[in-house]
Amino acid sequence: MFFEKKKFNSSLKKELFISVKIERTINKSIDKNGECKICLSGGSSPQNTLIQLSKSDKIDWSKVVFFLTDERVTALNSNQSNYGNLNSIFKNTPVIIEPFYNGVNLNKSIDSYQRHIKKYLSNEDDHFDLLILGFGEDGHIASLFPEDKKSPQRQEDVFYVNKIVNGYDRLSLSMKRLKKSKQTIMISYGETKYDLIENRKGFNYPILEFLRNQENVSWFYSI
Repeated sequence: MFFEKKKFNSSLKKELFISVKIERTINKSIDKNGECKICLSGGSSPQNTLIQLSKSDKIDWSKVVFFLTDERVTALNSNQSNYGNLNSIFKNTPVIIEPFYNGVNLNKSIDSYQRHIKKYLSNEDDHFDLLILGFGEDGHIASLFPEDKKSPQRQEDVFYVNKIVNGYDRLSLSMKRLKKSKQTIMISYGETKYDLIENRKGFNYPILEFLRNQENVSWFYSI
């Protein structure tokens, strides 16, 4: 399943290491394809790595396109908005970032984000160049939660999560779209998340469903 698995005792060393790895992946993709398409998790696990990455002057950020794995239904400038946080981190770069939720209308947001995906991933077999993925202690990824038994079978790229989770409705990419990633960097902190991957492989958690038969996954963790 994993081609790389690395434990870090220092968060700073971990963030620097992953940042350099992402930088190399971006530049390799730009050299080959003229652009790099990256899908990013919200949440705290990837955030410090992204802050470190945003300082890089070795990347042509105008050729990088960001996608979000999911979003809370909240104002764009809310500190609970994944788009708002990402936009703040990369505010000094010309990277392309499209809001997942437009701050006003759910249906229009879904249609708009679907068009955003089709613009850069126009064919059925097109993949993200890189997915930077965090996961919850309950095993959720994006806004795909363990109790939603239908989510692994969803065929549409973008859907509304008709459930309030931690105070917010959500929009999410489907498992099918997330798995269409050429390479995945998975980031986790803490023993609970480590145990989830290492010792619960028979359980039906979204993170384990994602990893099933997935290639080119690197897992960087701290306990």
